Amino acid sequence: MKKLYFLTLAFTVASLTVNAQNLIVGGSMESADAWTVIDLAAGDGHTETFNYTGDGPSGGDGGCLRFEGVGNWNNAAVCQKITVERGKQYLISMNVKSVTDIVAEAFWFEVVVMDTFPRNDDHVKTFPISMALNAWDCKDVTTVDGNLADFNCDKKAPLADTIAIEGEGDTAVVLVVKCGGNAPFDFVVDDVAVTLIGGGGGSNVASASLSSLNVSPNPVSNSLNVSLNETIQNIKVVNVLGQVVYSAENLGLNNVSIDFSAPKAGIYYVVVTDVNGQTGTVKTLKK
Repeated sequence: MKKLYFLTLAFTVASLTVNAQNLIVGGSMESADAWTVIDLAAGDGHTETFNYTGDGPSGGDGGCLRFEGVGNWNNAAVCQKITVERGKQYLISMNVKSVTDIVAEAFWFEVVVMDTFPRNDDHVKTFPISMALNAWDCKDVTTVDGNLADFNCDKKAPLADTIAIEGEGDTAVVLVVKCGGNAPFDFVVDDVAVTLIGGGGGSNVASASLSSLNVSPNPVSNSLNVSLNETIQNIKVVNVLGQVVYSAENLGLNNVSIDFSAPKAGIYYVVVTDVNGQTGTVKTLKK
């Protein structure tokens, strides 16, 4: 019978926090150089201002991108082509803020991953939405400020803030950040990032071979338990900005308990690698 070993690990955020590599160039939105701005519908009546230094989103680091429009179904996008590796899992994240109140059933902010630059809005709609703030579905939301994943609201698009493309080798995709409305809108974006969080496809468990991976309780308050039938070799915990806030290697265990009292409330990704090099990822919420 296989022995089950148990280890308690302290969550030392200050000493272990490192920045993951961001595939996005110019994600601080201080310059338009790395971005392609595309008018998706309705022509004039909207502006996209980079390096906006007014009222930015919480957690922002300075200049950001400001979407403004007069309504009348104005709709524009900023796009960037990036190269991802098939068989790997990447996290999409960004900070957002509504400068003025969101008008119910008259505003949308969407993030879409496509295989080419969009021709128009109908072209974008042929691809699944990754994240969205759709005022038709978010009727009680009048203001937002923070990580977009925390405000995702669209009946057509359950939260899928990861990219995972099957197969092997590199492939190019286009990240599309689009904003529009039928009423005047004013929205700012900062800290756009696409960062590697694990291997294999799937938004919850990244490798079918790690189907026994279990992370509990979820949501978590203090102690997070990670278990796997195979031997756990490495564990890392990644926040929504792609930062590794916890890491442990060469464990050789089947069960691990992590002291999760230090991290602030929000969404985290627990990335587990077994002794065979297979990786699985589970999303958890810290209360």
